[in-house]
Amino acid sequence: MEMDVIRQLEEQMKIFGIQVIRLRTGDPEETEFDLGLRRALGIRRDSGADLKMMADLLEEDTLYFIRDVFGVHYICLRLPGQDAGDETACFLHIGPYLTGDRETVWEETVKKSDLSVCQRQELRHYYSFPPIMWPPM
Repeated sequence: MEMDVIRQLEEQMKIFGIQVIRLRTGDPEETEFDLGLRRALGIRRDSGADLKMMADLLEEDTLYFIRDVFGVHYICLRLPGQDAGDETACFLHIGPYLTGDRETVWEETVKKSDLSVCQRQELRHYYSFPPIMWPPM
């Protein structure tokens, strides 16, 4: 995939209001690619470990559609030019976005989780931010 196609993808996602981040393994900066959801819920995570796992698992020329435990969707793409396990792998991380009614996603997530009442309210508030993309027909 050529870089101009990737730039076009970035621009298209921005038109829809969907966050696009370029991530690189080994970057010292902690990246909140979930718009701060886990921090708001008091869940600690190690973005360095997340990026290392991505470098080990994701292959070039493949779009990965990811749905996390909170019902939030992402698209991830390993940028061309690196081998699996490469210490300086780069990724295009698109999202978060939702694919259904915010209230329904919230209800389904709450049913499957053991979140406290406070965390449930944080999650409800959070769902007002990600755009809805590709809603079910």
